[in-house]
Amino acid sequence: MATPGECLEGYVDIDFSIGGISQNNLGGVAGNCKKAGMKGKPACTAQGQVLRFTRVATYRGRTVDLVVSNTSHYEPTTSCNGCNGATKGFGKINVRIGTGVRLRFDFVDPDDGDAPVTLDSFYFTLFDFDTMESGRAEGLCADDGAYGGTSYFAPSGASAEVNITEQATLSDGPPGHSVRFLATGAGRGCDNPSGPMELGTVSCEACDSHGACPVDQEDRTVTLGLEHRSSFELTLDSDEPGNKGNQGRIFYFAGASSMILG
Repeated sequence: MATPGECLEGYVDIDFSIGGISQNNLGGVAGNCKKAGMKGKPACTAQGQVLRFTRVATYRGRTVDLVVSNTSHYEPTTSCNGCNGATKGFGKINVRIGTGVRLRFDFVDPDDGDAPVTLDSFYFTLFDFDTMESGRAEGLCADDGAYGGTSYFAPSGASAEVNITEQATLSDGPPGHSVRFLATGAGRGCDNPSGPMELGTVSCEACDSHGACPVDQEDRTVTLGLEHRSSFELTLDSDEPGNKGNQGRIFYFAGASSMILG
């Protein structure tokens, strides 16, 4: 089972700030690569119905790309123009309010026909885990078998703004074991982190006016520790399914964070 707080030794650094995006068409919803926000400028295509981040890591001399695909139905905001991609060192995926999606993340070697690359260990972090003012919350569910059953890091105590539930089912319902993380603190946009290694306590006019400041960004961060994986799957949802909205919630992710590295 997943257990909290087990640090990884010799982990591979997953970095979304140095590569580019070569495909931005997750679920067949074509994105806008010019707004993807990464430094690299490779040709961007709408083929493959995936979101592909290039050069996210180097492992034993091999260049590693990260290919994200959906294994269930996927809907972003109804006006998805550059809503998926990257910004400020984060990858980002938009999920329409009232829907969820199961995503598969594959590490591949682009110089070897996209052969799978099994990493010894790495961190995967979700940031800015929050709710709308109405309370519609972002959720994450991870199956033990899907991510190696190693560890997770999440806030605890009275200030924590993420609820954690150990479940006796997999994220899609069959018997098994999974961990569900559910945001509890309302987000105002201005309290978003500036980068994976720049988490801190912030105040801004928008959240001050609602009595929500200061916001400790670490209290809205969840990190998974994974070992011996070439791929893993996660389920992201924007509130309970059914009552769809036109807008979407943006899930920001990266490798390690200042929450665990200090």
